[in-house]
Amino acid sequence: MKDEVPIACNLNALNNVEQERRAELSARLQKSVRAIVPIPDGYIFRLPSNDQTLLEVAEFISFERRCCPFLSFQISLNESDEAVTVQLTGRDGVKEFLAAEFGL
Repeated sequence: MKDEVPIACNLNALNNVEQERRAELSARLQKSVRAIVPIPDGYIFRLPSNDQTLLEVAEFISFERRCCPFLSFQISLNESDEAVTVQLTGRDGVKEFLAAEFGL
C-alpha cells in the first residue's frame, strides 16, 4: 500500500497572496451555495450556473488541490440544469473532514 497523504490542510503550500485569495473565494462561493447533497464519500455543492461562478470554482480548486491534496474534485455542468455542481470526495475520513470544515 502506498503512503497516503494525511487528511490535513497545508496552507503553507500557498503564499500569502494566494491564501488571501483562497479565503475570499471560499467565502464568496459558500454564500452562493444553493444546496449541499451528501454522498457516500463526500458532498456535492450546487451553485448558480454562470461564468463568474464557474471561473471562481476553478480558481478555488486550483488553490485547494495544492493545500489539500487528499481531496478529489469534479465540476459538472448540465444543459438542463441551471447549476454548477462541485463534487468534493476522498477516501475514508474525508467526508467527516469536509463536514467539520464547512460546518455541515
